[in-house]
Amino acid sequence: MGVRVQVRAESSLGPFWLESAAVANSGFESDEPVCSLPAAAAERLGWWPNLPPQAVIYPFLTYGGTVNVPAIPSGLRVRVLAPGRAPKEVLATAVISTTDNEIVLNDGLVAELSIVLVDTRRGTWCFRDEPMTPGRPSEPAQYW
Repeated sequence: MGVRVQVRAESSLGPFWLESAAVANSGFESDEPVCSLPAAAAERLGWWPNLPPQAVIYPFLTYGGTVNVPAIPSGLRVRVLAPGRAPKEVLATAVISTTDNEIVLNDGLVAELSIVLVDTRRGTWCFRDEPMTPGRPSEPAQYW
């Protein structure tokens, strides 16, 4: 099932934002907080198909080999939207994927947002300062 959380992602370059379920993925590793956006989500933020001038090309090592993807360093302000919590905002690099159809949070962004994956099979999670049982339920997948 995986773990999905509801997030608000705001462009740090302009007035655009979106709210969506996002996959909390501990296997998407990087030295910095990164949020992978499907092209349709990037379009909602005003970044696709015309990339902003701040965009760079990042090489990403995937299971299929290395791919070059457009990235906007420090392009997103990301918050988890959860009942009973004041949202913590984290600045993240946005990468744009033309092959994925879900928003994905990397291990660094998951950690900075204080998300703990409790049971990935059942889709439960909690914040670092909450009890792990019973955990919060995963959000339904949202496809772009």
